[in-house]
Amino acid sequence: MVEKGRLDALEIALANEMKEREFYLKNAQRTKNPVGKAMFQQIGDEELEHYDRLKQLHAEWEKSGKWPESLPLALSNTVIKDVLAGVLSKVDAVAESDANDLEAVRTAIDFEEKGSAFYASLRDQVTDRKREGVL
Repeated sequence: MVEKGRLDALEIALANEMKEREFYLKNAQRTKNPVGKAMFQQIGDEELEHYDRLKQLHAEWEKSGKWPESLPLALSNTVIKDVLAGVLSKVDAVAESDANDLEAVRTAIDFEEKGSAFYASLRDQVTDRKREGVL
Protein backbone atom coordinates (compact mmCIF):
# COMPACT_ATOMS: atom_id res chain seq x y z
CA MET A 1 0.00 0.00 0.00
CA VAL A 2 1.47 3.39 -0.93
CA GLU A 3 1.78 6.19 1.64
CA LYS A 4 -1.26 8.10 0.28
CA GLY A 5 -3.39 4.97 0.52
CA ARG A 6 -2.28 4.42 4.11
CA LEU A 7 -3.07 7.99 5.04
CA ASP A 8 -6.49 7.66 3.39
CA ALA A 9 -7.11 4.46 5.35
CA LEU A 10 -6.18 6.26 8.56
CA GLU A 11 -8.65 9.03 7.73
CA ILE A 12 -11.36 6.41 7.17
CA ALA A 13 -10.51 4.86 10.53
CA LEU A 14 -10.82 8.27 12.22
CA ALA A 15 -14.25 8.83 10.69
CA ASN A 16 -15.37 5.33 11.66
CA GLU A 17 -14.29 5.77 15.29
CA MET A 18 -16.40 8.92 15.61
CA LYS A 19 -19.37 7.34 13.82
CA GLU A 20 -19.23 4.38 16.17
CA ARG A 21 -18.86 6.62 19.25
CA GLU A 22 -21.96 8.57 18.23
CA PHE A 23 -23.86 5.31 17.78
CA TYR A 24 -22.87 4.04 21.23
CA LEU A 25 -23.69 7.31 22.99
CA LYS A 26 -27.04 7.57 21.21
CA ASN A 27 -27.93 4.08 22.41
CA ALA A 28 -26.69 4.82 25.93
CA GLN A 29 -29.21 7.67 26.03
CA ARG A 30 -31.99 5.71 24.34
CA THR A 31 -32.04 2.50 26.33
CA LYS A 32 -33.90 2.23 29.61
CA ASN A 33 -31.80 -0.75 30.66
CA PRO A 34 -29.08 0.32 33.15
CA VAL A 35 -26.73 -2.42 32.00
CA GLY A 36 -27.17 -1.32 28.41
CA LYS A 37 -26.57 2.31 29.38
CA ALA A 38 -23.33 1.45 31.16
CA MET A 39 -22.16 -0.80 28.35
CA PHE A 40 -22.86 1.66 25.54
CA GLN A 41 -21.36 4.57 27.50
CA GLN A 42 -18.17 2.63 28.24
CA ILE A 43 -17.73 1.43 24.67
CA GLY A 44 -18.37 4.98 23.44
CA ASP A 45 -15.64 6.26 25.76
CA GLU A 46 -13.26 3.61 24.44
CA GLU A 47 -14.03 4.66 20.86
CA LEU A 48 -13.04 8.22 21.81
CA GLU A 49 -9.72 6.91 23.12
CA HIS A 50 -9.17 5.05 19.84
CA TYR A 51 -9.99 8.23 17.92
CA ASP A 52 -7.57 10.30 20.01
CA ARG A 53 -4.71 7.85 19.44
CA LEU A 54 -5.38 7.65 15.71
CA LYS A 55 -5.58 11.46 15.56
CA GLN A 56 -2.12 11.66 17.17
CA LEU A 57 -0.76 9.23 14.60
CA HIS A 58 -2.43 11.15 11.77
CA ALA A 59 -1.01 14.49 12.94
CA GLU A 60 2.51 13.10 13.23
CA TRP A 61 2.25 11.41 9.86
CA GLU A 62 1.02 14.57 8.12
CA LYS A 63 3.72 16.68 9.79
CA SER A 64 6.60 14.39 8.83
CA GLY A 65 5.17 12.89 5.64
CA LYS A 66 5.84 9.37 6.89
CA TRP A 67 4.87 6.89 9.56
CA PRO A 68 6.24 8.23 12.87
CA GLU A 69 9.35 6.48 14.16
CA SER A 70 8.13 6.73 17.72
CA LEU A 71 4.64 7.51 18.90
CA PRO A 72 3.25 5.62 21.85
CA LEU A 73 -0.07 4.27 20.69
CA ALA A 74 -0.81 1.95 23.58
CA LEU A 75 -4.47 1.89 24.49
CA SER A 76 -5.98 1.28 27.86
CA ASN A 77 -7.32 -2.18 28.40
CA THR A 78 -11.06 -2.35 28.12
CA VAL A 79 -12.87 -2.17 31.43
CA ILE A 80 -16.27 -3.07 30.03
CA LYS A 81 -16.32 -6.34 31.97
CA ASP A 82 -15.75 -4.49 35.26
CA VAL A 83 -18.29 -1.79 34.39
CA LEU A 84 -20.93 -4.36 33.56
CA ALA A 85 -20.20 -6.42 36.66
CA GLY A 86 -20.61 -3.32 38.83
CA VAL A 87 -23.89 -2.38 37.18
CA LEU A 88 -25.20 -5.94 37.26
CA SER A 89 -24.65 -6.16 41.01
CA LYS A 90 -26.97 -3.17 41.47
CA VAL A 91 -29.67 -3.92 38.92
CA ASP A 92 -32.85 -5.89 39.20
CA ALA A 93 -32.63 -9.06 37.11
CA VAL A 94 -35.74 -8.02 35.19
CA ALA A 95 -34.42 -4.66 34.02
CA GLU A 96 -36.38 -3.24 31.14
CA SER A 97 -35.06 -3.76 27.63
CA ASP A 98 -36.57 -3.91 24.18
CA ALA A 99 -35.93 -5.11 20.63
CA ASN A 100 -34.02 -1.89 19.87
CA ASP A 101 -31.48 -2.84 22.55
CA LEU A 102 -30.85 -6.21 20.92
CA GLU A 103 -30.57 -4.62 17.49
CA ALA A 104 -28.09 -2.05 18.85
CA VAL A 105 -25.95 -4.82 20.34
CA ARG A 106 -25.99 -6.68 17.02
CA THR A 107 -24.95 -3.49 15.22
CA ALA A 108 -22.19 -2.92 17.78
CA ILE A 109 -20.87 -6.43 17.21
CA ASP A 110 -20.90 -5.79 13.46
CA PHE A 111 -19.00 -2.48 13.93
CA GLU A 112 -16.33 -4.18 16.02
CA GLU A 113 -15.94 -7.14 13.64
CA LYS A 114 -15.60 -4.86 10.62
CA GLY A 115 -13.16 -2.62 12.48
CA SER A 116 -11.03 -5.58 13.46
CA ALA A 117 -10.97 -6.84 9.87
CA PHE A 118 -10.14 -3.35 8.57
CA TYR A 119 -7.19 -2.92 10.94
CA ALA A 120 -5.95 -6.46 10.25
CA SER A 121 -6.06 -5.72 6.52
CA LEU A 122 -3.98 -2.58 7.03
CA ARG A 123 -1.52 -4.50 9.18
CA ASP A 124 -1.17 -7.21 6.56
CA GLN A 125 -0.42 -4.67 3.82
CA VAL A 126 2.61 -3.31 5.64
CA THR A 127 5.75 -4.71 4.04
CA ASP A 128 8.33 -3.84 6.71
CA ARG A 129 6.51 -4.08 10.03
CA LYS A 130 9.40 -2.86 12.14
CA ARG A 131 10.03 0.16 9.90
CA GLU A 132 6.30 0.89 9.69
CA GLY A 133 5.87 0.88 13.44
CA VAL A 134 3.55 -2.10 13.60
CA LEU A 135 5.83 -4.17 15.82
